[in-house]
Amino acid sequence: MVPAPRDRFPMPISTLLAAVALLGLGCPHRSPIWSPDGHRLLVLAGADGEELDKPASRLWLLDCAATGDGARLSGARRLTPPAQTGSTRFLAAAWLDGDSFAALTVRWDIDEAVEGSESLWRVTVGGDHGDGAPRWQRIAGPPPSSERTMRRNPGVVRSADGKPTAIAYATGDNSVVAVDLATGAAHLELEESEIIGDGPEGGFLIYRIDESTGGMELVSIGRDLKQRWKRPFFHLAREIAAILGRDRGQVVFNDTSTSIVARDGKTVAVNLVFTDVAWNDGVQGFHAVLSSKDGSVISVAGATCLPGRPALVGGKDTWAWAVFPTTKRNVKTGSVRAVRLAGPGAASGPAGADLKIDGVSKGSIHGYAVGPRGDRLCVVVNGRPTRLLVYPIADGKIAGEPESVRLE
Repeated sequence: MVPAPRDRFPMPISTLLAAVALLGLGCPHRSPIWSPDGHRLLVLAGADGEELDKPASRLWLLDCAATGDGARLSGARRLTPPAQTGSTRFLAAAWLDGDSFAALTVRWDIDEAVEGSESLWRVTVGGDHGDGAPRWQRIAGPPPSSERTMRRNPGVVRSADGKPTAIAYATGDNSVVAVDLATGAAHLELEESEIIGDGPEGGFLIYRIDESTGGMELVSIGRDLKQRWKRPFFHLAREIAAILGRDRGQVVFNDTSTSIVARDGKTVAVNLVFTDVAWNDGVQGFHAVLSSKDGSVISVAGATCLPGRPALVGGKDTWAWAVFPTTKRNVKTGSVRAVRLAGPGAASGPAGADLKIDGVSKGSIHGYAVGPRGDRLCVVVNGRPTRLLVYPIADGKIAGEPESVRLE
């Protein structure tokens, strides 16, 4: 039985946020990250058996080349920052534009992060800058949190014409900071908050506790770094329950993982999850599409999925793609599925894809993501070697055989 949610929390805000962060181990910092134009892909990966809740030991860049059969990933390159003392691990990454991305790193020594070594970089991989090798430029600013950044993907702040101006990320114990990409100046610090990811109007989303009620709330921050709207979790749950035709007590979440803004900017999809379980067992949650204007729920799908970035693919129906764990013991398999989103008064629709990935344990799925054009789903499978499986998808179905890219 799903426990009924609480609207008030008796413990201090900082204590509750810390508890939620610890429960959220394995949030999808290792999911593939598509460039906005779909021409490049970043993958935070690791050696065989590397733990999902640790910083990734490797960062790969892949190009998406057009072929006679469509688009194929090629030219896998392992990227490394300028030489530092000790080995470097990767906390998270986010594309800024088609030719550059932000990378958040930490030095790693004797299986733990070196305190005070966290760094923020702007990495240029395209354009005319000499020999074509990636250029790493350190950005001054508060160090990212080595504990929370792996579970709290950064959000990119953009001007009205789409150019990146700042990056928002987790820092300190329970704060979110927005740092100017050109100067490294911290223009905004939100205490007792957690970053979710990109948000409407060129801004980002956070969640925090409303001190007046003690309940959790989701907050939209615009490109001017001012609050646009806020939605209490309780209100979101009530709207989701009404759409899905469930009792209010059956819609339970206490955390978020990622957010995805629609290409037209009119909606933002947010993963609302219940984290009182291990990620490898699958996490109960709801992939909710919200209005960018006021945060009201437009459509939603509920499921228990493995870590990743479910993304929407439109058409006759709207689908959220994800990887699901098996419910059988001692069975090494996963399942790629498309789940149809429901809106108010929506009738039941067609069944989506359900494709088994044989021989793959739950713990080896290190993330997944849908390309910006909605035609490919990438799944990272840790092992010997680590692989990137690329599925062509269309209208809620697998549209062909997957491409397998080795990351060695």
